[in-house]
Amino acid sequence: MGTFTCLSIFVLILFSFGINAKHLGTRQWILKLPLMEQNNQEPFEKAPYFTNIKKMRKVIVKPAGAFLVLKCKADGYPTPNITWYRNNEKPIRRLGNIQYTRWSLNLEDLTTDDCGTYKCVVCNALGCLDFNYTLDVVENFAARPLLIERPHNRTVAVGSNVGFKCRFLSDLHYHMYWMKGIPSENSTVVEHIVSEDPEILELHSVTHESEGWYTCVAANTVGVTGASAYLEVFSANLSVVNNTTTIC
Repeated sequence: MGTFTCLSIFVLILFSFGINAKHLGTRQWILKLPLMEQNNQEPFEKAPYFTNIKKMRKVIVKPAGAFLVLKCKADGYPTPNITWYRNNEKPIRRLGNIQYTRWSLNLEDLTTDDCGTYKCVVCNALGCLDFNYTLDVVENFAARPLLIERPHNRTVAVGSNVGFKCRFLSDLHYHMYWMKGIPSENSTVVEHIVSEDPEILELHSVTHESEGWYTCVAANTVGVTGASAYLEVFSANLSVVNNTTTIC
């Protein structure tokens, strides 16, 4: 009778608190409690941090009429909130609306009046952090592609991977390609692997023969724009200050 009473009380407790029980044999039971309840602990508090900081570009150039999305996705505990500013004031547009999602600010039909510095401030009880976007809106005009980010000279060891980056802006459709050498009759188009960004040139396992000038070229119906950078390759047994194989 005593055994039956204890078992009944035990089963009643299980159903009263919604605890999962697993039968491991004829007489053995094990309770499965949530980890935080077992340890009697609250989730770890954490100050806000940006979850994708590498994709957040500080300077953005857009043509008039374009659509813009500024993202400041963040995490932390307690869950942080986000506040947006334009030139240190509440964002206001004379033309068009401002759309807010959980972690982004969206602008449709950009005009030159939208130029400025957009700041996101993310806060929770442990602190705040912020990020500034500088937006430049260019009027539509027929012109050759505008170079907004040029490639930089690189120095790497034999066998390394290296990348060059080049960005253009054009209202007209343009074609872009990379060349080995300074543009001339002797230049050759580079066979390369393009990353998710088509304006990035990637060279894998470089050799001494890879050394030289590399030029990015963009052309539309109005004209051609290009920029060059030099790749220096040294033997692996030599040392170079500030050597890196990451994209510059």
